[in-house]
Amino acid sequence: MGTRAVAAHAADPGREVPLDSRGVARRTHVCDAVRLLTWNVYQRPSWVAAFHDDPSLPPQTARLDGILGFLDGTSFDVICVQEAFSHAARRALSARYRHVYALLRAPDSIRLHSGLMILSRHPIVHRDGAVFRGALGGGREVDRWVDKGVMHAEMLLPDGPLHVFNTHLQAQPANADVRRAQIDQLCRRVSRFPGRAVVAGDFNLESDEQANLARLLQLGFRDLWSEARADDSCVTHPPGRRYDFAFSRGLRAEGAKVHATAFSDHGALSVECS
Repeated sequence: MGTRAVAAHAADPGREVPLDSRGVARRTHVCDAVRLLTWNVYQRPSWVAAFHDDPSLPPQTARLDGILGFLDGTSFDVICVQEAFSHAARRALSARYRHVYALLRAPDSIRLHSGLMILSRHPIVHRDGAVFRGALGGGREVDRWVDKGVMHAEMLLPDGPLHVFNTHLQAQPANADVRRAQIDQLCRRVSRFPGRAVVAGDFNLESDEQANLARLLQLGFRDLWSEARADDSCVTHPPGRRYDFAFSRGLRAEGAKVHATAFSDHGALSVECS
């Protein structure tokens, strides 16, 4: 069983952008750099945070203030957010960007929504998404009660459309088989939309699982951190793990950085593309 589709909120279909032999979009207009951030903000439902929170971090309300302060001092074009479960976080984040894809949840679901958000300075002309399904893809342990999946927004940049996919995969190291099934469903979704695209999010992959990303690479995507900083390790989660990724097709990475803060258990991964 595959992903369960979520109805689109706009009828505009995906449009193809021609690519050159390197997989980079051909342009007829000059495009400014696209600044992307992906961040698991660790904003749990308030009733969960009240009883089960990371004691090494400030309280959730203080962390939210820190997250908002960080974002207010930046100028990202696109932000992919994971674990925005609290109402306060969703309201505050939505208020900071003009174009927002705020909620992914399966129809008639009794589970918690996905916690995903896409924030954009550019108009969103189409949005859709899918919740992971199946004996494995549907999740395990606590994640069985969350509508984890992939959120898709097509946004209109000055030089043409860009597809942005935001995802959050199953947690806990022992659940590699679930993450593998979810990557398969993610790739099936992404493959439906040709042209320039970004796939970003919290993949929760251990180092020995990263070969499972091969299918995404076969769709023409490149790891933006490796493209920008091939000689540097990328650590987004202690101790020394890389759980967070950003991939692109049709954009070049000009720079990348992990922003370590006390506001989440994940570092924020930013990439500048052209």
